Amino acid sequence: MPLYSQFSDALIAHSAGVHSLLIGFSGGLDSTVALHLAQRYAAQHDLALRAIHINHGLQEQAGEWQLHCQQQAELLGAQFLAEQVSIQKAPRQSLEALARDARYHSFAQHLQSDELLVTAHHGDDQLETLLLNLKRGSGVNGLAAMPVSRPFAANKLVRPLLGFSRKQLEGYAQRHKLSWVEDPSNQSDEFDRNFLRQQVIPLFSDRWPQFLSNSCRSIELLQEAQSLNQDLATIDLQQCMQQGALLCHEVLSLSAPRQSNLLRYWLNQQGWSYPSAAQLAELRGQLEARADAKMAVSMEQGELRRFRGRLYAVPTGLLQQPADQLTWDIAIQPQLRFAHGGLLDCFEGGNLLPPEGQVVTIRFRHQVDNLLFDALERAGRRNLKKLLQEADISPWQRARTPLVFYGDELVAIAGCYSSRTWQSMPGAGIGFRWTDACPDRATGQPD
Repeated sequence: MPLYSQFSDALIAHSAGVHSLLIGFSGGLDSTVALHLAQRYAAQHDLALRAIHINHGLQEQAGEWQLHCQQQAELLGAQFLAEQVSIQKAPRQSLEALARDARYHSFAQHLQSDELLVTAHHGDDQLETLLLNLKRGSGVNGLAAMPVSRPFAANKLVRPLLGFSRKQLEGYAQRHKLSWVEDPSNQSDEFDRNFLRQQVIPLFSDRWPQFLSNSCRSIELLQEAQSLNQDLATIDLQQCMQQGALLCHEVLSLSAPRQSNLLRYWLNQQGWSYPSAAQLAELRGQLEARADAKMAVSMEQGELRRFRGRLYAVPTGLLQQPADQLTWDIAIQPQLRFAHGGLLDCFEGGNLLPPEGQVVTIRFRHQVDNLLFDALERAGRRNLKKLLQEADISPWQRARTPLVFYGDELVAIAGCYSSRTWQSMPGAGIGFRWTDACPDRATGQPD
């Protein structure tokens, strides 16, 4: 199929409600071809056209490349956007990955809700991704490489050139006398992708001329398998999930492969990275342990924890200990937002009213863990730890639950209990409502 026809078909399939195209434009061969094709498509379909260039500042010629991109975009009638990013590489970090993350972060900032992001990935990129993920020991999700489209930021990302090789793009660029820049870093074998591009893939292609096209066909089959896995995971999730958490006994009723498939899908739906084989094995092992055994599996974004027979994905921010006590002037600020997440506010109709001039402070469990409290909702003075357990608050949320003090006396465990010794003044009582940043009870519902 001619290059423009396939490019056009890919965009038409995803362009419902779209009024603009945003082209990721590095100035290299691939994105230059993509911008040229997009200009033709936008003119035919009466769409706005924008080209965004991310200046990573990693090469001496970065400023010249940006100017070149601006000139090429203007020649094609595209609005030109340039974004300067700063990359700070730490030991053991991949410069390629950091640059990619910065690039896509900028794309997400600029993409509009009625606009498609178009990138110039082609068949050679697809094969390189397959081989890199094969090197890493990836499963179907990784080996399926890049889909033609996926949800992204306010709309979608589309890769309409995946069916073509770089050689075909180069032929198109030469026929249309396009001008592009060459990044000298692309010749360095220091980067894994360049090593594959310069050393490995040419050997395969010389030996087997159909290697690229056959590999792309295998990727399409892997993408079909991935789609089936997702369909199965969706079915299993309906059976196993209850208000954001997974029912452990339902997960354990599945076969080991279905457990892994479900867990990968569930975590990915929440924006978490796919767990490694070692993490999945550790998770299954802990799930199979006693129901009351403590459980914590570390992930990049947080920890997987069990509570009351449910499995929760707990972000790192919710595992951090809150700051020290805060002073709260209720008359001036009826709502109090916390840096660690959550909202505490007071409402009329409760039985707690601070005396005039009384200092109100907010403290947390790590400051008063052994405190005894006479809760109106319980009989007798009880240990704070015991009261939080009885309230069905998960262990990782107990440290975050605000404790309201009048002076040095605890008058409320926000959202749970109030002090028996404090009574409302006629028509002027207040109560405290606590809404955490995520569900904090076994039911998965906020207070």
